[in-house]
Amino acid sequence: MDAPARSDDPDRDTTSDPSSTTNKLGPNPVGSCGLVPRRLVKLTPAQIANSLEALVPGAGADAVGLASTIALARDEFSNSARRLELPESHVEALLTAAEKVATRALQNMAGLASCLPASINDDTCIKAFISDFGARAFRRPLDTAEADSFMDFFKKEATARGRSVGVDQVLQAFLVSPNFLFRTELGSGMAGSTSLSSPERASALSYFLTEGPPSSALMLAANRNELSTKAQIENQARKILTAGASSARGLLQFFQETFRSEDVLGIAKDPKLFPMFNRSLATAMAREPMEFIQNLLWKDDASFSKLYTANYSIVNSDLAKLYGATGPSSSSTYVKTMMPEGKRAGILTQASFLARYATATSPDIVNRGKFVRTQLLCQVLPPPPMMVAIPPPRPGLTARQNLEMNHVLPACSTCHSLMDPLGFAFEHYDAIGAWRNSDGGKPIDSSGKVNGVEGGPLPFSDAVELGKLMSTMPEAQQCLFGQLYSYGSGQRYATDVQGDECRQSQLLANVKNANGNLIDALAAMVSNDDFFLRTN
Repeated sequence: MDAPARSDDPDRDTTSDPSSTTNKLGPNPVGSCGLVPRRLVKLTPAQIANSLEALVPGAGADAVGLASTIALARDEFSNSARRLELPESHVEALLTAAEKVATRALQNMAGLASCLPASINDDTCIKAFISDFGARAFRRPLDTAEADSFMDFFKKEATARGRSVGVDQVLQAFLVSPNFLFRTELGSGMAGSTSLSSPERASALSYFLTEGPPSSALMLAANRNELSTKAQIENQARKILTAGASSARGLLQFFQETFRSEDVLGIAKDPKLFPMFNRSLATAMAREPMEFIQNLLWKDDASFSKLYTANYSIVNSDLAKLYGATGPSSSSTYVKTMMPEGKRAGILTQASFLARYATATSPDIVNRGKFVRTQLLCQVLPPPPMMVAIPPPRPGLTARQNLEMNHVLPACSTCHSLMDPLGFAFEHYDAIGAWRNSDGGKPIDSSGKVNGVEGGPLPFSDAVELGKLMSTMPEAQQCLFGQLYSYGSGQRYATDVQGDECRQSQLLANVKNANGNLIDALAAMVSNDDFFLRTN
């Protein structure tokens, strides 16, 4: 999936002070949680590519390179509504893409309008082309002034350079217009808040769930004012979400950015210690989580609990060998495979996570635990102390024993008591995620506890038991759906959502009412009364 380049550490920071929420959100209309202001939202490089593909088949390939022109801060999803910048390199890439797409489109002018190219000399045909293509590019009908402006531009170019060139220039003008590159959330209406228009609702829903523009069916529903009620919106969301991975690309993009499995492609391991770790295995590691999530959502029961407890994964021969599982015999075939009982379950025992949070030679207890604490429980860690002298590893001790000795240091204990006990769960997995029974010749102790949660501290004996706890933990449900809401609304979780108790309660209620079904809870989330409300 095409995601913007990251400017710094790959881990999104969800540990900012949530107390600033009230400064970011607008007033709450009756029955609503905190709302964001009316705004413009810039399409991401992936969304631009998908929009081009929808307009001109094959044109998505003409947008290759856009992603490298935008840097993304670590505390944002790729579709953050704060990202309105248009750096020079990005503008140049957009202009180049528009030129390529226009050239491609002219090779099949009948795809632009049924009257082309036969009636290219007929202004009525050109007006029809402008009206239809413009509505699809802008994701709303053109008003009279806009249509007239594009027609005048066509006539000027056609007179100077020929009517085919006129069509080419009109196409490029549409594709570099702010109305194509941005979507609006301006709405109209009531004092204190505004409800998005039907076309704006269609775009907001589609770019969230599909990573692309509204389908013709969704735009038809918008034009018929059939995105007005909770039932109508939920119905449209379900059509997208139940159609499978090719439809719900935005949902998959959210999971990709949350778990960042592709980051494993950029890590290195000691070849003497891990000779089986190569590009082929790393590629399989990166692919596994998304294959697993697709299976969970559309071939299994889409339950939140199985995200952490499923006794299977989707693997090829390389991963099956790593896991000690009976799987496919080919590295090019990925199939549902049962995992060794008691050793693996759910996404947290998959190699992409375990290898990513490890050094070139050994597991990384601290950062494995930190990921669970900050990214999967969305809990705030105190800032690290300055200038703390950490003793070197003591010979003859396991990594766990060395860390536990550091816990007695007052400067270390506050943070590490929140991270390390979670990281201990994964001590049976080495630096590439393979199972191990000992560390430095000593038996592994993978027991720990989850503190700082409802009913805690909650003890566990290993990663499989930790997954069982996570599968029913309100904090884990709240975290995932809070970040999913942030992704869908283009907000920053730590500053805009985490401190909104109303929103958090609403999201938990969605999960509870859906009996933990991810698709049902998401459909309920986007059809909440205030999902399409903005403050004036």
